[in-house]
Amino acid sequence: MTRLRLYRRLLRLAAVIAQGLAMACWVSLRRRLGRDDPAYRQQLTRLFLDRLTATLPFRVQVRGELPDRPMLWLANHLSWTDIALLGSLTPLSFLSKSEVRRWPVIGWLAQQAGTLFIRRGAGDSAEVRQLLGDHLQAGRPLLIFPEGTTTDGTALRTFHARLLSCAIDAGVPLQP
Repeated sequence: MTRLRLYRRLLRLAAVIAQGLAMACWVSLRRRLGRDDPAYRQQLTRLFLDRLTATLPFRVQVRGELPDRPMLWLANHLSWTDIALLGSLTPLSFLSKSEVRRWPVIGWLAQQAGTLFIRRGAGDSAEVRQLLGDHLQAGRPLLIFPEGTTTDGTALRTFHARLLSCAIDAGVPLQP
């Protein structure tokens, strides 16, 4: 890649991130004014992630039809780009470890996007199950990485199966 193309890509990426920050500020303001609309927030997040995906050196190819009803999406987690690529396909919320909320900029953006945060190993699985189930029952799709970490994708790690029970409670299908 020539330097000029690299600089153009980086400039485009910076512009998309600036747009994302502006969108997140808008969502934050709406929340403070008592006008939080999770479906609207998911649409804005999808729009931002679609624009972010367009700056990445990937081509997304969808085979079949994307589901049009709420469900629990499951995916392996290879890198941060998974979030952009999958979130660009359809309005989704994500499940993340609570530590991400404290990350500079990224944590705030994730919170404004409606990411659900859980403390791993905290022994509050009933509360987590309720949180996830309520989210799904409200008609909002949710994506989780049931292995609970990033991997290189060559092997399947143990799923945190307790996370899947919320789909049964909410009566929604799983979407791998």
